[in-house]
Amino acid sequence: MHSVTSTNEFTYIVDEDDRIVSISDNWDSFALENKAPDLTAQVVVGQSLFTFVADEATQHIYRIILEQVRRTGRTIVFSYRCDSPSVRRFMELRISRSDEGNVQFDSRIMREEPRDPVLLLDEALERSDDFLSICGWCKKVHVSGEWMEVELALERLDLFGQSPLPRLTHGICPACTERMMQEIAS
Repeated sequence: MHSVTSTNEFTYIVDEDDRIVSISDNWDSFALENKAPDLTAQVVVGQSLFTFVADEATQHIYRIILEQVRRTGRTIVFSYRCDSPSVRRFMELRISRSDEGNVQFDSRIMREEPRDPVLLLDEALERSDDFLSICGWCKKVHVSGEWMEVELALERLDLFGQSPLPRLTHGICPACTERMMQEIAS
């Protein structure tokens, strides 16, 4: 494992085949704190990065980033959200070329905002067979052709108290797609 000194920073490295080969020592504690036991070191190391990226558009963007970082050595940095049910987490991701064709992903928590728990984001709860798309970058939810903050989406869909809640599927909203393509092109 790759050590990181700050508890607000997390690192993983993918090899030339995009398999996760190393993660920072604090990875498991972050995964468990956020109720994601399916994302601990034992589960993720050795897996393809794309095992954890479901949406084809997001996979496409990551493939472009990986190819560009490997080919040019240029580091790509962008912001994203990694929310839990009770915290909005604003993060930065730095993707850089490492050794022997490897690519290093360094995530850093820039700031956190506590909020009233949002049950829709609690993956441990029972779910219906219905799906809601949530942007994997900004955490906005797609509702009737609009992308909106999760709290507004819950209100608009009248999901307060609904049981079971719909499943979340991750994608990328048009605004984040445009922002990422601009970052890659610059």
